[in-house]
Amino acid sequence: MEFSRLHQIDPEDMSSLSFDVFIAVSGYERRCSYLVENYAINANKKIAIGFKEKSGELFRKRNNEILSRNGFEFISASGNDSQQLNTSLKNILEGLNKRDLKILIDYSCMTKMWYSSIINFFLSEDHRFKRVEAIFSYTPAIYDKPKKQKPIKHAHSVVQGKRSINPKKPTALVIGLGVEKNRASFLQKIVNPKHTMLMYADPAPDTHYVKCVFENNQEIIAKVGARNLINYPLLDLQKTNEILTDICLDLRMKYNVILAPLGPKVQALSCLLLSSRYPDIDVWRVTAGSKESVYDKTPDGPPLVLNVLFSNDDD
Repeated sequence: MEFSRLHQIDPEDMSSLSFDVFIAVSGYERRCSYLVENYAINANKKIAIGFKEKSGELFRKRNNEILSRNGFEFISASGNDSQQLNTSLKNILEGLNKRDLKILIDYSCMTKMWYSSIINFFLSEDHRFKRVEAIFSYTPAIYDKPKKQKPIKHAHSVVQGKRSINPKKPTALVIGLGVEKNRASFLQKIVNPKHTMLMYADPAPDTHYVKCVFENNQEIIAKVGARNLINYPLLDLQKTNEILTDICLDLRMKYNVILAPLGPKVQALSCLLLSSRYPDIDVWRVTAGSKESVYDKTPDGPPLVLNVLFSNDDD
């Protein structure tokens, strides 16, 4: 199965659709249950992925109660593990006995490992599905000054399967800047690319967020230079995807490309979808591992919703 196309939809449209499956997350952020509480979602089967880690932190108990009350079945997975989620998805979806699947995925509180795993699952299930219409919903959060971060431990790919890397090509690194200090610079040192480009969200709903991105990434911005700094409109998912695609199609002619979305999840989703189409484009993350900081994010709806088609034909 292949990623065929995408387009942004009005979040109100979700209430008029009927889904075979609705996948949500029970974590410690209050926005985990925002979609369930504010939209009338019609789904035959509802699944909530519960974090194995930090199961008693912040709003986790409240989210469990809300999701349970709304008819969700729970599965448990580690935020750093994709294999366990793959197994659970297979067990859930194979019982539906459907060739055409319509699924809603609220990835607002998912780790990159999780929504990378979901995308990879659809790509690998050629024998099971002919067509999958996946609606990815992301609830933005109100900007809050970033808390003190734990020391960074790892930088690695989140893409499953073998990548088509040309050993004769140098590496180009495209970093989507976030508000956490040192992560972009840490990644650049680990990868040691021949060429680096930086992307940042602007316009964004809160100008304080944009200011914080620049303040906390001064070192790498100065090193890379203004001509390699590109903005994307956070609320326009299709335009963001077009900008990213244009950058990568140009770079991959001369480089092996690594995408590193360290900012908003909507750009990370675009990176993973692009990588699914071009196996010579990889996607990395930076993490403090099991010691990653835990803090709440207050929802700032409405959600940003992307309709993504995976298919086995030219539809």
